[in-house]
Amino acid sequence: MGDITKVFSEIGSIYVNDEAKIKNKAFEYKSITTYLFDIDSRDIEVNLNLSKDDLIICRFGVGANSGNLFPNNIFKPNDIKKDSKKFIKSILTAIKNLLSKFDNEEIKKDERLLILQNIDENYFSDKIDEISNLEENKSKDKPATCFSLAYQNRPISAYYKQVFLDHISSGGEVKENGYDILTNKFGIGADANLAFCSSNELPDKMKWIKSRLLPLNSDSAKLIKMGYEVMDKNLSYNFYGLKMALIPTTLSKDDDFLKDALEILKKVQIESSSEIKKEKNISEIANAEVYIHRGLELSAFSQKKLPVLNTILFYEKSNAAVNLHLIIDDVLPSFITHVSEQMNVSRVKAFRDKDSGNKDNFIYLQRLFEDRLEIMSILLARVKLDNDVIFDKFAQLIYYGSTNKSYAYLVSWDKYFNGYYVERSIDAIKRYMELFNTIKTTKEEIILQKEIKLEEKMDKKQKIDYIFESTEFLKENNTLKSAYLLGMLSANLINWQLAINNNGSSSYAKWLNNCGRISKENLDKIYQKSEETIRKLCSLTGQANPISTITYINDKLMPFLADSLADKSIVKSSYIALAFAMGGSDFNKYIKTKKEGEENA
Repeated sequence: MGDITKVFSEIGSIYVNDEAKIKNKAFEYKSITTYLFDIDSRDIEVNLNLSKDDLIICRFGVGANSGNLFPNNIFKPNDIKKDSKKFIKSILTAIKNLLSKFDNEEIKKDERLLILQNIDENYFSDKIDEISNLEENKSKDKPATCFSLAYQNRPISAYYKQVFLDHISSGGEVKENGYDILTNKFGIGADANLAFCSSNELPDKMKWIKSRLLPLNSDSAKLIKMGYEVMDKNLSYNFYGLKMALIPTTLSKDDDFLKDALEILKKVQIESSSEIKKEKNISEIANAEVYIHRGLELSAFSQKKLPVLNTILFYEKSNAAVNLHLIIDDVLPSFITHVSEQMNVSRVKAFRDKDSGNKDNFIYLQRLFEDRLEIMSILLARVKLDNDVIFDKFAQLIYYGSTNKSYAYLVSWDKYFNGYYVERSIDAIKRYMELFNTIKTTKEEIILQKEIKLEEKMDKKQKIDYIFESTEFLKENNTLKSAYLLGMLSANLINWQLAINNNGSSSYAKWLNNCGRISKENLDKIYQKSEETIRKLCSLTGQANPISTITYINDKLMPFLADSLADKSIVKSSYIALAFAMGGSDFNKYIKTKKEGEENA
């Protein structure tokens, strides 16, 4: 974590002179509708262009219940209707916080503070309905609605700016034996109030050692906190309940260069969240498809000519704590662009946007990996996955359509072989595998199948041989070859039975759907059931022998299945399931004809 604290310190040192703007949350919003509640007249007036230097929105402390320093509250009128007491309590807490900055003599001499001192729960009782019916700011560009206690058409905070400046600069000089980890200067014990360099949650009996756990002096802690706040305000994006931030790092010692890089990312953040695209260099791709995350991809595009690396943080703000979930270090902008370009080639996206539909036949990594952070790590951290992990994911996709149990439903093999499940089909799996091979996600390249180029002059038996030999994934494994050919046989048999029954139903398909996972242990059971079904269909049709393709596949299967049953080695069921699914899918894709019940089928 030392590297992160150093980066935050560098960013904080650049923006230390902008501390007032960084710590005033009013500057985070582009459009603020402010309702000024005059504490003397008790009238409410709206102001659409209030100076953000006057409207100071700042927390009093780091605790969840600490409240604001001033009675300026971002709010939604509907929330007041649901819980007006909570809203009033937040105003009273802010008043208490502000008054704590003054002694009794100072309060007695200040008319505004005297009025504030006498405000209680009953003060708003006849005004709460009016407040709850105020119109909310619903502009499309970072809007906010603020309720502010005011005096003579100015927020209370406008009269006490020095209180704000003193508040944000106070940190207390803590001197303990030890040396600061950033400056190597004497004095430690200051708290940056971040989860990875803080110890707020120590039990009471251990609080006396808190300062000794924090190898930072007060100046360093202030810079780290400032750097974090710059990141959280200017460089972060929402990420499925978390926050994601892109932090540029450079080998250059030039602060101006780093500041320029930070300002570029700040503009990108504004641009990516705005519906009006203003920056020409960004708007070239602003309306393009998003493969990983819009803010991330726009940031990489904006950095394409800069000699920088990026650290990507995924974190969560929970009350006073800042909890870090994932760090991806040293990511080149060009690598982010490379990954998104390869995702375009394979027509794969990281996450599905519920409102986007699927007009362009995309498939989504979140079907394979339930954890979104795992997806980001796989795409950008150059994580190398074992082949077994990939095949387990593919098997889950085939059987259930998703690794997320909330969206899972069991496969019907007759539908699977006929391409009913587009997003869990063999073609989809090949696209995933193409992406993984290109961005080198797996420890070794995995080739499932060579490109299939059938010639018109080939008969069905030749096609079966050609496709079988082209399926690299089977290699010299007799169990996988058996599973693949059993998949072909099953698809062929289902088609034949449906043709005989005039597409009514297939008892073999129903049995197969209920036989459980395709494993080495039940390959022989599937074969025995196929033999039983063949005999019944021959009897039903009066044929001495089944259709030619079934006979050919059966003859081809027998030696491999016999060797597999005799071989006691273990073959993972996920590999077998994929081989079986490929066999059935390949048969229907390349071999099947419309009139499957005829002899030449």
